[in-house]
Amino acid sequence: MFFFRFLAALTFALLLLPSQGTAHQLNQSYVYFQVKEEGVTGRIEITFDDIDQTVPLDANGDGTLSVEEFEAKAEEAFAAVTSGLKLSQDGRALQIRSTGFDSFGGGSVLNFAKVAQMPFEIIGLDGTPENLEMRYEYLYNDIDPTHAGYALVEENFRTGISENESFISLIFGPGNETQDLSLVGQSGFKVFVDFVVHGIWHIWIGHDHILFLVLLLISSVMILRASAGGWEPRETFGDAFWTVLKIVTLFTIAHSITLSLAATGLISIPAPFIEFIIALSIAVMALDNIFPIFHKRAWLVILGFGLIHGFGFANVLAPLG
Repeated sequence: MFFFRFLAALTFALLLLPSQGTAHQLNQSYVYFQVKEEGVTGRIEITFDDIDQTVPLDANGDGTLSVEEFEAKAEEAFAAVTSGLKLSQDGRALQIRSTGFDSFGGGSVLNFAKVAQMPFEIIGLDGTPENLEMRYEYLYNDIDPTHAGYALVEENFRTGISENESFISLIFGPGNETQDLSLVGQSGFKVFVDFVVHGIWHIWIGHDHILFLVLLLISSVMILRASAGGWEPRETFGDAFWTVLKIVTLFTIAHSITLSLAATGLISIPAPFIEFIIALSIAVMALDNIFPIFHKRAWLVILGFGLIHGFGFANVLAPLG
């Protein structure tokens, strides 16, 4: 009973939390492009913490990355990030040149991280092309395989796009470093494929979600019997199959509800808090498999934590708009 009261209180607290954007989290970097009649310019946005993995920024060693510390190494940071960014037109390499530096963000635990803005111009373009060949591999190949790189067309005189910071054109990750960036519009099918690939990749590297499901599904092939003094295998495949189906369906329905609420902007919860609750859900389910506390009301636990995991999925898919 205490657990369900706690879960209800937690849900109420989540609803009271202030809304905030989910973009510009750690492990994500963005390359924006402005397509104009006279040419193409761009801007890189990446958190101080991600830059710090290749260019140490914490000069005073206090564990906090300040704007002043970034500015002191801004040129070195730009060189490091653009070493993993290559652009070409019709097979001809283009030069990327910095046009200044800026930053924004709160950097608190419940706020988005401090973010560096590094605008650039593209040297060597022949007019305004219809597409650019883009290679992006900063961080994720050598240092952080969970890092995701996104390319967005922020402005485009051809399509009328203006101030776009939501709809992703390309997603970069291991094995997907080189792609063509269309400057005349993106097909709906390509966007759909990107969502599917991005979702599969998130599950593949999302050890927390996989571990949670494994802990849930242990009870699908094992059953608690007092006469046996603990867990023992289920007697038939059909019994185990239908139990798996019910658990997976309930979990999917639960996290789809909160994923939809977050995707439509009705509820927004800070990502660090959600990740903490997801870790807590794993610990609770592990404990329940050792000391069955919620065995008879397992469906309520699955429903409750499924709702929380939906916010986790939303935080990953949010950058795709």
